[in-house]
Amino acid sequence: MDAIDSIVQVVLTGLDRLHAGVYGAATAALGQASGDLSAAPAALALAFVLGMVHALMPGHGKTVIFSYFLGRGARLGTGVAMAAKIAALHVGTAVILLLVIGAAVVRLGRIQGPGRVLELGSYAAVAAIGAWLLYRALARPGGGAMPEHDHSLGHASGKGGILAYAVGLLPCPLTIILLNYALVNETLLGGLMLVAVMAAGIAVTMSLTGMTAILARRVLVAGLSLQSRWVAHGIRSLEVLGAATIFAIGAGSLAKVL
Repeated sequence: MDAIDSIVQVVLTGLDRLHAGVYGAATAALGQASGDLSAAPAALALAFVLGMVHALMPGHGKTVIFSYFLGRGARLGTGVAMAAKIAALHVGTAVILLLVIGAAVVRLGRIQGPGRVLELGSYAAVAAIGAWLLYRALARPGGGAMPEHDHSLGHASGKGGILAYAVGLLPCPLTIILLNYALVNETLLGGLMLVAVMAAGIAVTMSLTGMTAILARRVLVAGLSLQSRWVAHGIRSLEVLGAATIFAIGAGSLAKVL
């Protein structure tokens, strides 16, 4: 375990340094672009990379997405759509907090003020959805597994759509920091463009997470007879495990901030 902990710590430290380096380069390019538009392409490119790296940092719902799609069949496009929705909401709620409500504070990387209410709501909603998915998996008559490729789950009316709203409800602290920097440098339009491109980068990383889970599930069930009782139980176990993980993440995160 010590070796695993050391490896995890090294990876997290490396990501943190990479994140800080890309963030510094992006803000410097944004400041330069405010007086020289020729620097704008570099600022936007760095913002996209920043979004991808930012989404690799702990949090952002990667484990939630992976657990959700590992537990049920879906199309690759469903994973991409869910990731894009989360990224847009994650960044969008932060923009609204700062520019519309005018009350967004980040201290030690955590949202304060009205944003804290959204944070609590996000965690509570994820826990509630996880609990419902777990109940449904355990209570299904006959103990059967969910049919593969249940496309309705990707729709806004399905649990996949609701889960995306729940995860995305959490405001992005980095977006607030970037927009504050843009306001100080009197380049709000540039800041908005920067966070929009950053959201696209976040969506790419989140999409890759969802697609990895979908493909992993397909590999696990490839060539197996879905009519087999043992295969059905195995698939159902994935569904139960995924739902339990979603509930644990939501409940655990909520307990930490209360």
